[in-house]
Amino acid sequence: RKDARSVLFFFKFIKFLETVTGRDKLIRTSQYVCKILGQYSSVSDPSLAKRLQVLESHMSQGRNVFRLFRSVTSLNLAIRTYYLEQDVVVRRTTVSKELCMIVWLLYDHASWLGKIGALDVDLKSISRRTSQFWLFSIIMDLTRSFHQLWLTHQAEQRATKEDATSDVFEQIRNRRNELYLVIVRSVLDGRIALGGLSTRFPLSPLRTGWYGLVSSLIMTYEAWQKLQC
Repeated sequence: RKDARSVLFFFKFIKFLETVTGRDKLIRTSQYVCKILGQYSSVSDPSLAKRLQVLESHMSQGRNVFRLFRSVTSLNLAIRTYYLEQDVVVRRTTVSKELCMIVWLLYDHASWLGKIGALDVDLKSISRRTSQFWLFSIIMDLTRSFHQLWLTHQAEQRATKEDATSDVFEQIRNRRNELYLVIVRSVLDGRIALGGLSTRFPLSPLRTGWYGLVSSLIMTYEAWQKLQC
C-alpha cells in the first residue's frame, strides 16, 4: 500500500512537471529561495551571494518568457466570466482582475525586453506600472475571495438548518480552507507589490524573499491540488 502511494505520487509529480503552471510555480519557489539564501550569504560569502543573485535573475527572466501570450488566457477567462457568471460580484471582480493582468503582462513583457536590451524603455517607470497593475489585480482577487467566503458562511448556515449530510459540511470546510489560502497568498503578494510602489512602505529584500517563498509554496500547493492524476 505504501509502495502504491509512492508510485501514484511519483506519476502525479511527473504530470505536475509536464504542466506550464507546475513548472512556473516550482521555478518561482526556487527563485525566492535564491533571494533568501543570497541575502543571508551576502556578508559571509559575497561570491556565493553574487552567483545566487545571477541565478535568481535568470530564473526571473525565464519566467518572463513562459508568460508570453498568457494574456490570451486572461482575455478568454474575462470574456467567459462576463457572459457565464451569474454572481455580480464574482463577475465584476474576475473581469477586472483579468483585465489588470492583461495590462500587467504587457508591462512585464516591456520590462523584460528592456532588461535584455531589445527595447529602449524607462525600466524604473515600467517597473512601477507593473507593480501598480499587479496590486490592482490582487485587490480584485481579495475582494472576490472575501465575497466567496461570505457565500460559504451562508451555505454552512443553510446546511445546518436543513440538517445536511457530513459530506456537504466537508465540502464547505474544504472550500473555506481554499479561500483562506487564497487570502493569505494575496496579502503576501500585495505586500510585495506595495513595497515596490511606495517609499512609505519599503520592504527589505530578505522579507520580500520570505513573503514570496510562502506565497509560492501556497501557489504550488493550489496547482498540485487541482491536478488530476
